[in-house]
Amino acid sequence: METATIYRHCECSRSNLNLVKIASSPVKALAPRNDNVPETILVKGPLVGCTPRDDTQREPRLPKLFALIFIVSFLCVGCNRQNNSPAVAAPITPVGNYDRQLQINSQTLNVEIAGTPAEQQQGLSGRKAMADNQGMLFAFGSLQTPAFWMKDMDFNLDFIWIAGGKVIGITSDVQAPVNCQSSIVNCKLPLYYPPSAVDEVLEINAGWSQRNKIKTGNEVRLVN
Repeated sequence: METATIYRHCECSRSNLNLVKIASSPVKALAPRNDNVPETILVKGPLVGCTPRDDTQREPRLPKLFALIFIVSFLCVGCNRQNNSPAVAAPITPVGNYDRQLQINSQTLNVEIAGTPAEQQQGLSGRKAMADNQGMLFAFGSLQTPAFWMKDMDFNLDFIWIAGGKVIGITSDVQAPVNCQSSIVNCKLPLYYPPSAVDEVLEINAGWSQRNKIKTGNEVRLVN
């Protein structure tokens, strides 16, 4: 009985042949190799052109595995950094119900009416912005001398004082307070008064009066 050495997946190519030794077993004959079907080749001794692979020269698999894990981890970290990147701040959208149109010196504004004491006390306080074509009209219903201030305001204003449907005065570029919030008890804010009694006051963005050449005597009226 002859003893042959079994090699698994012996690739008998013209260039190279790696053989992995599995075991020794008795065989009676050698079966011809079918190149189209992977098979176990039984040989006695080394096959011409085929050299058993030396396990001492075998390329270690662990470094490749660690390299793959490192690459995947790096990609995951990159994704996480991308997701945690600082978000771009969205533009501030003015809030309010600017559903009335007011005409002043051929200019048309979308205004919100503050007609109740609660609405007048709140005013534009707490809002972050107002569009250039928007404003708030304080409608008192009778001639008064109200005092205005900039409590909890975040942007500057122009005050247009109105009586009998005409501009009687303008207080321009009234500054929003800095480091002076409603929670600070001893925060003293300046008060702003009209030059005489008014029945309406229009608050618009600072500089709007000058850009649109608003002046004393201009007519003011609601158009819807």
